[in-house]
Amino acid sequence: MEEIKAKLLSSLSTSTTEITYFLETDKNVYTLETSISQGQETFIGPTIDYLKSMELVKFDVYKSKRDSFDYLEDEDKIGNLKLIAERLNESRNPEENIFKNREKIKYFYVKIKNFVMIYRYTSKAYIKSEVFVVVKTKNLELISEEDDRITLDKQTPDIIYSIDEQKAFLLNVKQAEYIVDLEVNMTKTQNKFPEIQSKVNIFTADSFEKFQERIQEQNKSIIRKFVKMIENETYQKFVDNRSNALEIKKMFEMTIEFDSENHIIFDDETSIDDVLHLLSDDYVQSYLDKQGRRLDE
Repeated sequence: MEEIKAKLLSSLSTSTTEITYFLETDKNVYTLETSISQGQETFIGPTIDYLKSMELVKFDVYKSKRDSFDYLEDEDKIGNLKLIAERLNESRNPEENIFKNREKIKYFYVKIKNFVMIYRYTSKAYIKSEVFVVVKTKNLELISEEDDRITLDKQTPDIIYSIDEQKAFLLNVKQAEYIVDLEVNMTKTQNKFPEIQSKVNIFTADSFEKFQERIQEQNKSIIRKFVKMIENETYQKFVDNRSNALEIKKMFEMTIEFDSENHIIFDDETSIDDVLHLLSDDYVQSYLDKQGRRLDE
Protein backbone atom coordinates (compact mmCIF):
# COMPACT_ATOMS: atom_id res chain seq x y z
CA MET A 1 0.00 0.00 0.00
CA GLU A 2 2.86 2.40 0.75
CA GLU A 3 4.18 2.05 -2.79
CA ILE A 4 0.75 2.77 -4.28
CA LYS A 5 0.33 5.80 -2.02
CA ALA A 6 3.78 7.13 -2.95
CA LYS A 7 2.97 6.77 -6.66
CA LEU A 8 -0.29 8.69 -6.23
CA LEU A 9 1.40 11.49 -4.29
CA SER A 10 4.16 11.71 -6.89
CA SER A 11 1.65 12.00 -9.73
CA LEU A 12 -0.34 14.72 -7.98
CA SER A 13 2.78 16.61 -6.89
CA THR A 14 4.22 16.92 -10.39
CA SER A 15 3.66 20.46 -11.64
CA THR A 16 1.36 20.59 -14.64
CA THR A 17 -0.83 22.93 -16.63
CA GLU A 18 -3.12 20.02 -17.55
CA ILE A 19 -5.87 20.99 -15.13
CA THR A 20 -9.46 21.13 -16.36
CA TYR A 21 -12.67 21.74 -14.43
CA PHE A 22 -16.01 20.11 -15.15
CA LEU A 23 -19.50 20.31 -13.77
CA GLU A 24 -21.99 17.47 -14.14
CA THR A 25 -25.73 17.97 -13.85
CA ASP A 26 -28.52 15.46 -14.23
CA LYS A 27 -28.63 16.37 -17.94
CA ASN A 28 -25.16 17.38 -19.14
CA VAL A 29 -21.45 17.61 -18.39
CA TYR A 30 -19.97 21.08 -18.83
CA THR A 31 -16.39 22.26 -19.20
CA LEU A 32 -15.80 25.24 -16.94
CA GLU A 33 -13.52 28.16 -17.60
CA THR A 34 -12.91 29.44 -14.11
CA SER A 35 -11.06 32.34 -12.57
CA ILE A 36 -9.00 29.94 -10.47
CA SER A 37 -5.56 29.94 -12.03
CA GLN A 38 -3.83 28.19 -9.16
CA GLY A 39 -5.41 24.78 -9.11
CA GLN A 40 -2.39 23.40 -7.34
CA GLU A 41 -2.94 25.73 -4.39
CA THR A 42 -6.72 25.52 -4.23
CA PHE A 43 -7.37 21.83 -4.81
CA ILE A 44 -4.26 19.73 -5.31
CA GLY A 45 -2.13 21.14 -2.48
CA PRO A 46 -4.71 20.57 0.27
CA THR A 47 -5.44 17.11 -1.12
CA ILE A 48 -1.74 16.14 -1.06
CA ASP A 49 -1.43 17.38 2.54
CA TYR A 50 -4.48 15.34 3.50
CA LEU A 51 -3.19 12.17 1.81
CA LYS A 52 0.22 12.49 3.45
CA SER A 53 -1.39 12.45 6.89
CA MET A 54 -3.49 9.36 6.18
CA GLU A 55 -2.72 5.66 5.85
CA LEU A 56 -3.76 3.96 2.61
CA VAL A 57 -5.73 0.76 3.27
CA LYS A 58 -7.49 -1.69 1.02
CA PHE A 59 -11.21 -0.99 0.85
CA ASP A 60 -13.33 -3.24 3.08
CA VAL A 61 -17.09 -2.81 2.73
CA TYR A 62 -17.61 -4.16 6.26
CA LYS A 63 -15.41 -1.78 8.19
CA SER A 64 -13.55 1.51 7.97
CA LYS A 65 -10.33 2.52 9.66
CA ARG A 66 -9.77 5.90 11.22
CA ASP A 67 -7.08 8.21 9.81
CA SER A 68 -7.01 6.37 6.52
CA PHE A 69 -8.23 6.51 2.94
CA ASP A 70 -9.26 3.50 0.89
CA TYR A 71 -7.86 1.87 -2.22
CA LEU A 72 -10.53 0.35 -4.45
CA GLU A 73 -9.51 -1.91 -7.33
CA ASP A 74 -12.54 -4.21 -7.59
CA GLU A 75 -13.83 -3.75 -11.15
CA ASP A 76 -17.38 -4.64 -10.13
CA LYS A 77 -17.49 -1.92 -7.50
CA ILE A 78 -15.86 0.80 -9.59
CA GLY A 79 -18.77 0.57 -11.98
CA ASN A 80 -19.64 3.88 -13.61
CA LEU A 81 -16.21 5.42 -12.90
CA LYS A 82 -14.95 3.50 -15.91
CA LEU A 83 -17.10 5.74 -18.10
CA ILE A 84 -15.90 9.00 -16.60
CA ALA A 85 -13.25 9.70 -19.26
CA GLU A 86 -15.85 9.29 -22.00
CA ARG A 87 -18.28 11.58 -20.17
CA LEU A 88 -15.66 14.29 -19.72
CA ASN A 89 -14.55 14.02 -23.35
CA GLU A 90 -18.14 14.65 -24.42
CA SER A 91 -18.53 17.68 -22.18
CA ARG A 92 -19.95 20.87 -23.65
CA ASN A 93 -19.46 24.56 -23.04
CA PRO A 94 -22.27 25.97 -20.92
CA GLU A 95 -24.41 28.28 -22.99
CA GLU A 96 -27.59 28.66 -21.00
CA ASN A 97 -28.92 28.94 -17.48
CA ILE A 98 -29.11 25.45 -16.00
CA PHE A 99 -31.69 26.55 -13.47
CA LYS A 100 -34.07 27.60 -16.22
CA ASN A 101 -33.53 24.11 -17.63
CA ARG A 102 -34.12 22.74 -14.14
CA GLU A 103 -30.77 20.99 -14.17
CA LYS A 104 -29.60 19.65 -10.85
CA ILE A 105 -25.89 19.93 -10.03
CA LYS A 106 -24.46 16.51 -9.19
CA TYR A 107 -20.64 16.58 -9.34
CA PHE A 108 -17.70 18.91 -9.69
CA TYR A 109 -14.52 17.45 -11.25
CA VAL A 110 -10.91 18.55 -11.31
CA LYS A 111 -8.98 16.61 -13.95
CA ILE A 112 -5.20 16.60 -13.47
CA LYS A 113 -3.55 14.73 -16.31
CA ASN A 114 -5.06 11.24 -16.04
CA PHE A 115 -6.47 11.61 -12.55
CA VAL A 116 -9.95 12.91 -11.80
CA MET A 117 -10.77 14.44 -8.43
CA ILE A 118 -14.49 13.95 -7.83
CA TYR A 119 -16.56 16.14 -5.53
CA ARG A 120 -20.16 15.23 -4.83
CA TYR A 121 -22.17 18.43 -4.88
CA THR A 122 -24.67 18.96 -2.05
CA SER A 123 -27.34 21.55 -1.46
CA LYS A 124 -25.54 22.56 1.75
CA ALA A 125 -22.38 23.50 -0.11
CA TYR A 126 -23.25 27.19 -0.25
CA ILE A 127 -23.82 27.42 3.51
CA LYS A 128 -20.64 25.49 4.35
CA SER A 129 -18.58 26.85 1.49
CA GLU A 130 -14.81 26.57 1.57
CA VAL A 131 -14.14 27.12 -2.12
CA PHE A 132 -15.78 29.46 -4.61
CA VAL A 133 -15.41 28.65 -8.30
CA VAL A 134 -16.23 31.59 -10.54
CA VAL A 135 -17.67 30.72 -13.94
CA LYS A 136 -16.55 33.01 -16.74
CA THR A 137 -19.10 31.94 -19.31
CA LYS A 138 -21.45 34.89 -19.10
CA ASN A 139 -24.74 33.16 -19.88
CA LEU A 140 -24.38 30.41 -17.28
CA GLU A 141 -25.85 31.05 -13.85
CA LEU A 142 -25.14 28.27 -11.40
CA ILE A 143 -26.21 29.73 -8.09
CA SER A 144 -29.16 32.03 -7.81
CA GLU A 145 -27.67 34.02 -4.94
CA GLU A 146 -24.36 34.52 -6.73
CA ASP A 147 -24.82 34.54 -10.47
CA ASP A 148 -21.29 33.61 -11.49
CA ARG A 149 -20.08 31.08 -9.02
CA ILE A 150 -20.63 27.64 -7.53
CA THR A 151 -19.49 26.63 -4.08
CA LEU A 152 -17.84 23.52 -2.66
CA ASP A 153 -17.90 22.61 1.01
CA LYS A 154 -14.44 21.03 0.89
CA GLN A 155 -11.12 21.30 -0.90
CA THR A 156 -10.29 17.59 -0.80
CA PRO A 157 -12.33 15.35 -3.13
CA ASP A 158 -14.53 12.42 -2.19
CA ILE A 159 -12.81 10.18 -4.75
CA ILE A 160 -9.64 10.31 -6.82
CA TYR A 161 -9.92 8.10 -9.90
CA SER A 162 -7.03 6.95 -12.07
CA ILE A 163 -8.25 6.77 -15.66
CA ASP A 164 -5.18 4.83 -16.84
CA GLU A 165 -5.23 2.17 -14.12
CA GLN A 166 -8.99 2.19 -13.47
CA LYS A 167 -8.43 2.29 -9.72
CA ALA A 168 -10.07 4.57 -7.17
CA PHE A 169 -8.97 6.19 -3.94
CA LEU A 170 -11.83 6.89 -1.53
CA LEU A 171 -11.19 9.87 0.69
CA ASN A 172 -14.77 10.08 1.91
CA VAL A 173 -16.43 6.66 1.90
CA LYS A 174 -19.81 8.02 3.01
CA GLN A 175 -20.00 10.34 0.00
CA ALA A 176 -18.36 7.77 -2.27
CA GLU A 177 -21.29 5.43 -1.66
CA TYR A 178 -23.46 7.89 -3.59
CA ILE A 179 -21.03 7.92 -6.52
CA VAL A 180 -20.06 4.26 -6.96
CA ASP A 181 -21.86 1.08 -5.95
CA LEU A 182 -19.58 -0.01 -3.14
CA GLU A 183 -21.98 -2.76 -2.15
CA VAL A 184 -22.61 -4.25 -5.57
CA ASN A 185 -21.80 -7.76 -4.34
CA MET A 186 -23.79 -7.58 -1.12
CA THR A 187 -27.13 -8.36 -2.70
CA LYS A 188 -25.61 -11.30 -4.58
CA THR A 189 -24.25 -12.66 -1.31
CA GLN A 190 -27.54 -12.17 0.52
CA ASN A 191 -29.27 -14.15 -2.18
CA LYS A 192 -27.16 -17.18 -1.27
CA PHE A 193 -28.72 -17.45 2.18
CA PRO A 194 -31.94 -19.33 1.20
CA GLU A 195 -29.76 -22.06 -0.28
CA ILE A 196 -27.74 -22.21 2.94
CA GLN A 197 -30.97 -22.41 4.94
CA SER A 198 -32.23 -25.29 2.80
CA LYS A 199 -29.03 -27.24 3.48
CA VAL A 200 -28.45 -26.70 7.20
CA ASN A 201 -31.87 -25.51 8.49
CA ILE A 202 -30.68 -22.69 10.72
CA PHE A 203 -34.28 -21.48 11.12
CA THR A 204 -37.51 -23.37 11.34
CA ALA A 205 -39.11 -23.66 7.92
CA ASP A 206 -42.13 -21.53 8.82
CA SER A 207 -40.14 -18.66 10.41
CA PHE A 208 -37.34 -18.26 7.86
CA GLU A 209 -39.42 -16.01 5.61
CA LYS A 210 -40.06 -13.64 8.53
CA PHE A 211 -36.31 -13.40 9.15
CA GLN A 212 -35.73 -12.65 5.45
CA GLU A 213 -38.27 -9.85 5.58
CA ARG A 214 -36.80 -8.35 8.74
CA ILE A 215 -33.18 -8.41 7.60
CA GLN A 216 -34.09 -6.42 4.47
CA GLU A 217 -35.34 -3.59 6.69
CA GLN A 218 -32.07 -3.18 8.59
CA ASN A 219 -29.44 -0.45 8.25
CA LYS A 220 -26.19 -0.89 6.35
CA SER A 221 -24.06 -1.84 9.34
CA ILE A 222 -26.37 -4.76 10.19
CA ILE A 223 -26.62 -5.83 6.55
CA ARG A 224 -22.83 -5.82 6.33
CA LYS A 225 -22.56 -8.04 9.41
CA PHE A 226 -25.10 -10.40 7.87
CA VAL A 227 -23.23 -10.56 4.55
CA LYS A 228 -19.89 -11.04 6.28
CA MET A 229 -21.39 -13.96 8.21
CA ILE A 230 -22.43 -15.57 4.92
CA GLU A 231 -19.11 -14.97 3.16
CA ASN A 232 -17.02 -16.26 6.08
CA GLU A 233 -19.43 -19.16 6.73
CA THR A 234 -19.33 -18.46 10.47
CA TYR A 235 -22.90 -19.75 10.77
CA GLN A 236 -21.37 -23.22 10.48
CA LYS A 237 -20.00 -23.01 14.03
CA PHE A 238 -23.53 -22.63 15.36
CA VAL A 239 -24.71 -25.53 13.18
CA ASP A 240 -21.86 -27.72 14.46
CA ASN A 241 -22.64 -26.83 18.09
CA ARG A 242 -26.40 -26.65 17.82
CA SER A 243 -26.82 -29.06 20.74
CA ASN A 244 -25.52 -26.32 23.05
CA ALA A 245 -28.06 -23.74 21.86
CA LEU A 246 -30.00 -23.48 25.14
CA GLU A 247 -26.83 -23.09 27.20
CA ILE A 248 -25.57 -20.36 24.85
CA LYS A 249 -28.97 -18.65 25.09
CA LYS A 250 -28.80 -18.68 28.89
CA MET A 251 -25.19 -17.46 28.94
CA PHE A 252 -25.94 -14.41 26.80
CA GLU A 253 -29.60 -13.87 27.80
CA MET A 254 -30.72 -14.04 24.19
CA THR A 255 -34.29 -13.40 23.02
CA ILE A 256 -34.04 -16.32 20.59
CA GLU A 257 -36.38 -19.31 20.91
CA PHE A 258 -35.48 -22.76 19.57
CA ASP A 259 -37.59 -25.76 18.60
CA SER A 260 -36.92 -29.27 19.86
CA GLU A 261 -34.13 -29.73 17.30
CA ASN A 262 -32.56 -26.34 18.12
CA HIS A 263 -33.62 -24.58 14.95
CA ILE A 264 -34.15 -20.85 15.48
CA ILE A 265 -37.81 -19.82 15.77
CA PHE A 266 -37.80 -16.27 14.44
CA ASP A 267 -40.78 -14.10 15.42
CA ASP A 268 -41.64 -10.48 16.16
CA GLU A 269 -39.92 -10.65 19.56
CA THR A 270 -36.63 -12.04 18.25
CA SER A 271 -33.66 -9.68 18.27
CA ILE A 272 -31.85 -9.42 14.94
CA ASP A 273 -28.70 -8.50 16.88
CA ASP A 274 -28.89 -11.72 18.90
CA VAL A 275 -29.34 -13.80 15.77
CA LEU A 276 -26.38 -12.19 14.01
CA HIS A 277 -24.16 -12.47 17.07
CA LEU A 278 -25.07 -16.15 17.29
CA LEU A 279 -24.41 -16.82 13.60
CA SER A 280 -21.34 -14.58 13.35
CA ASP A 281 -19.35 -16.71 15.77
CA ASP A 282 -19.40 -14.11 18.57
CA TYR A 283 -21.53 -16.03 21.06
CA VAL A 284 -20.68 -19.59 20.07
CA GLN A 285 -16.91 -19.08 20.23
CA SER A 286 -17.16 -17.28 23.58
CA TYR A 287 -19.18 -20.20 24.92
CA LEU A 288 -16.67 -22.75 23.61
CA ASP A 289 -13.76 -20.76 25.04
CA LYS A 290 -15.43 -20.68 28.45
CA GLN A 291 -16.10 -24.41 28.32
CA GLY A 292 -12.49 -25.01 27.37
CA ARG A 293 -11.24 -23.00 30.35
CA ARG A 294 -13.46 -25.04 32.67
CA LEU A 295 -11.97 -28.26 31.33
CA ASP A 296 -8.46 -26.93 31.82
CA GLU A 297 -9.25 -26.15 35.46
